[in-house]
Amino acid sequence: MIRSLRAVRLSRSQLAAIAVASAVATALIIASAMGRTGAESAVLASLHRRAVVDEIPASAPAAVTTTDTAGAGASAPSPTQNGSATPASDASAASGASSSLSGTTASDSTAGGGGSTSTAGTTTTPAAATPAAPKASKAKHVFVIAVPSTDYQATFGQSSVATYLNRTLRPLGTLLSGYRTLGSTGLPDAIAMTSGQAPNASTEHGCATYAEFATTAKPAADGQVPGAGCVYPNTMLTIGDQVTSSALRWKAYIEAMGSAPCRHPNSNTPDPTQLAAPVDQYSTPHNPFVYYHSLLDLGDCMSDDVALDQLPTDLKRAATTPSYSYIAPGLCVDATTLTCPDGQPGGLRAADAFLAQWVPLILQSAAYRRGGAVIIALTSPGAPSSAHSRPVQVGALVLSRFAKAGATSRAPYNPYSVLRSAEDLLGFAPLAHAAHAASFAASALRAAVG
Repeated sequence: MIRSLRAVRLSRSQLAAIAVASAVATALIIASAMGRTGAESAVLASLHRRAVVDEIPASAPAAVTTTDTAGAGASAPSPTQNGSATPASDASAASGASSSLSGTTASDSTAGGGGSTSTAGTTTTPAAATPAAPKASKAKHVFVIAVPSTDYQATFGQSSVATYLNRTLRPLGTLLSGYRTLGSTGLPDAIAMTSGQAPNASTEHGCATYAEFATTAKPAADGQVPGAGCVYPNTMLTIGDQVTSSALRWKAYIEAMGSAPCRHPNSNTPDPTQLAAPVDQYSTPHNPFVYYHSLLDLGDCMSDDVALDQLPTDLKRAATTPSYSYIAPGLCVDATTLTCPDGQPGGLRAADAFLAQWVPLILQSAAYRRGGAVIIALTSPGAPSSAHSRPVQVGALVLSRFAKAGATSRAPYNPYSVLRSAEDLLGFAPLAHAAHAASFAASALRAAVG
């Protein structure tokens, strides 16, 4: 018997299938223990399934050229191994042309706020519940750095105090001068960059109360969760779920979090980091991953949402650097902060100092040199404004050996574009409103995607 067992040789696909079955079983067991419905359990199993990407046939069918409603040619999504459609990159993004998914002109029409017009309960599973197989991309590590700003002139104008950003970093990459926020509050930008969700009545005001969505809330057909709330249901997906489901790794590195990972308030209670006198410099709205039950419920947030001081250790080797990293500062960097507790300048000066401290570590890392892309996305001021919330031009900067140094793109982009571009680079189907957003992966990082 033992001799017979030793003679067994499992192929790579068989081993991968065993891993898939194990992951699905684990997710279903946990879901059952937590008392979830059958539909929710199925989604949770889907979230943590390991995608088998080694066995894609070399002769996989190519995308078919079709004609959109405007008469322009567009690449139709090509089928993948697991049945999900992988949308083509928006190669016309630099000119603000149409998205490859919908054929509609990319704009900020969905950015201004408000939820989806779809009715609740249309479907319990977002369109991208099953991760797409990775597309051909030379960018293996994506770093998104989200720092608050007031407007484009303050950040990139000739008199900007952000000297490191303008004099050192800007000549190295491509400036997206047409990049706009979703409104005047920072949290909706962070939510959109990580899940594609549009602002709602709660997030537009910064979620001063860590409010749960209604228990009946589920994503509509377009992926948007209707209604108000801050902590999204576990049936809604994030880029963290996509990365995990594709057997890759992600991490969020948040400044001033402390030793406890995934730090967040208790459900339906005030957020202590938004009090007039917070206990420290940690900011919950700077950390979008604590607003997603898909990450909170199965432990992903506890394992992958960590303090910023862990970043240098992970950057030491490409093998320990996550495929997707989200980096955010503490309260001192909020655009409305004039002076930090240590007496140093706050606001944009603090944001520039933050970039000067952390970006060089990334640029010098093996992961970045072998195929990295850094997206410095400016967000709205962290504090809610009493004024009417509307998009603000702030700009963004893309750094990579695939980006054209010193170039400027005036195409209209927004936080949904950050998510869409990261998904294009890593090979995922776009989530929610990212599906209709212009991607700069093919324009600012043209050589990175095939």
